[in-house]
Amino acid sequence: MVEFGAPLYSENHRERAINCAIELRNAVENISHKIKVLGVDWSLEIRIGINSGEAILGIVGAENRIGYTALGDTVNVASRLEKLTRELKKDIIIGKSVYIDKFKDLTEGPISVKLKGKSKEMVVYPLKKNLLAPISDSILL
Repeated sequence: MVEFGAPLYSENHRERAINCAIELRNAVENISHKIKVLGVDWSLEIRIGINSGEAILGIVGAENRIGYTALGDTVNVASRLEKLTRELKKDIIIGKSVYIDKFKDLTEGPISVKLKGKSKEMVVYPLKKNLLAPISDSILL
C-alpha cells in the first residue's frame, strides 16, 4: 500500500499515484519479458486499485510490532478495486474519486460496478495498456 498526499497534502497526488502504477506495471512487464527470454515458463503480474479520499493515517501497533498504515472506507475501496482487476481482467483500476479530465486518454470506461460492502454502484476506470509515465513533470514533488 502506498499513500500519496500524506502526511503533507499534495495537489498532484492523483498524477503521482497513476505515474507510480504505470511505472510499476512497466517494470514488471520488463522483468517478465526477461524471465521468458531466459526460457523460464513463468510470468510476474501485478494488480493495482487506486482510490482517493479521507483516511486515518498513522503509526499503529505494539512495542514488538509497529507500522505505519492507513484505515478507512477510502482504503477499503482501493482494496476492492484491486480485487476487481481480476474480475475485469485489467491490471490497474482507478476509482471515480481519482479520475480527472487529464486522464481521459489514459483510461477505458467509465464502467459501473458493484463493490462488496457498498449499497450503490461505483464508477471505475481501468487504465489502458502500453502507457508511459510520467503524465506530469511534477511526479516527485
